[in-house]
Amino acid sequence: DRFWTCAYRLYYALKEEKVFLGGGAVEFLCLSCLQILAEQSLKKENHACSGWLHNTSSWLASSLAIYRPTVLKFLANGWQKYLSTLLYNTAHYSSEFEASTYIQHHLQNATDSGSPSSYILNEYSKLNSRILNSDISNKLEQIPRVYDVVTPKIEAWRRALDLVLLVLQTDSEIITGHGHTQINSQELTGFLFL
Repeated sequence: DRFWTCAYRLYYALKEEKVFLGGGAVEFLCLSCLQILAEQSLKKENHACSGWLHNTSSWLASSLAIYRPTVLKFLANGWQKYLSTLLYNTAHYSSEFEASTYIQHHLQNATDSGSPSSYILNEYSKLNSRILNSDISNKLEQIPRVYDVVTPKIEAWRRALDLVLLVLQTDSEIITGHGHTQINSQELTGFLFL
């Protein structure tokens, strides 16, 4: 099974001619981008909060602007929970709290660096090829770099995002009482960065 799994992944990586950095690097970048989007949305909301009813034509559009920072914050919290659970399950950390603290430390370093993508690439190029890995530099052997095939990962993210948007749309329909309102993709540009 391992051989055929490796052969399958190699075949599709060669077929697509592109790969993602593996070992949690892309997920960490998504988490840092979500946090940046949440902070930017919160700043925009604070500036436009006083007259939001007068500036928008529909309740749904004004609600989207109000709840965007909250939704982005919870999406980022979900990513962080996913990554901390992943780290905990790899037995590198004794608790999810310890793994979450480790991720938060790296997020702070990425934010302080000014460029999260540069920080991630720099960390990835170090001895350990996984951005979300405990300090294993005391081991003598070189750890091979890890890469992920693009299409399956994007499809998994897209399905997860579709589920989140379905839940949000259902909540909106329940709260407003309006039947089957479709959220316009132009209104969701902050969410559709995949």
